[in-house]
Amino acid sequence: MGKFKESRTAKNLLISFAFESQATARYRFFADQAAADGYIQVANVFEEIADQEHEHGLRFFKFFNGGELEITASFLTGVIKGTYDNLMASADLEKNVGSNMYPEFAGIAREEKYDRAADLWDAISIAEKQHEKSFLKL
Repeated sequence: MGKFKESRTAKNLLISFAFESQATARYRFFADQAAADGYIQVANVFEEIADQEHEHGLRFFKFFNGGELEITASFLTGVIKGTYDNLMASADLEKNVGSNMYPEFAGIAREEKYDRAADLWDAISIAEKQHEKSFLKL
């Protein structure tokens, strides 16, 4: 096992932190839109999931002890649409993260012998799949 900050796992943790931070903000924007559209229950679900994404981001953030790490990654740009479209986009995003991105990151972490990080991605993948279901139920 090499230096942590030089590992693919470290870069993936930082990508995950950034992704979860974006999701927190995005879901708060979508909550505001749902409230404006008159869907208070949907707004509350967006807020609840935003809080959970914030916690996920914090868990990824805690792997680092300061310093800098350069990464190259693509992040979603987006637009706030109507509540239904926001729900469908959110469900699709959560499906991708929970079923593809985080399981891939967990596999890389295991290859690099960072089992604690792999276990975290496994756990958060389960939560992301639940978020997908929550959005689809609405």
